Amino acid sequence: MNTKRLFFGVELSGEARAAVRAAAEKMRLEKGKLTDADNYHITLAFLGQTDESAVFELLRLGALCWRAPFTLALSGGIGAFKGGSVIWAGLDKSDALFDMQARLQAILRENGFPLEEGAYTPHITVARSARAVLPYPSVERVSFGVRAVTLFESTREGGRLVYKPLGRRPL
Repeated sequence: MNTKRLFFGVELSGEARAAVRAAAEKMRLEKGKLTDADNYHITLAFLGQTDESAVFELLRLGALCWRAPFTLALSGGIGAFKGGSVIWAGLDKSDALFDMQARLQAILRENGFPLEEGAYTPHITVARSARAVLPYPSVERVSFGVRAVTLFESTREGGRLVYKPLGRRPL
């Protein structure tokens, strides 16, 4: 069985990506690594190692969480999970995002795809295995449109972590 490490997410606009990257570059890390700006996204559902034959079915199911396009906004804040080792940029609360994420997860579970349990905390990962010198810089407040759900493969290319879009389902 050939598998791929998969997740559904929302892609950022170029302007939002640049705003997060500008703040990340101002951060002083004692250890860890900044996330490549090309990998910035908002995870909706993490599937993990999944049989590659399921990709077309997953793309079909991703289309079922349809809703009208909506707007998200960077909150301006940066925080940390896991004792400070995962540093993230935050988003303003969005009922539309929570609704879409809950529908997608329900559809995936109903169709036999196991997912992580726990409360959903939308964010953009800025650094991993990190320890940063406080205070964190702020992120420019930028709004961007959400027009699609993307199925990504997490892979390594040339020793670099790459989140490769396998397909997008328009909202």
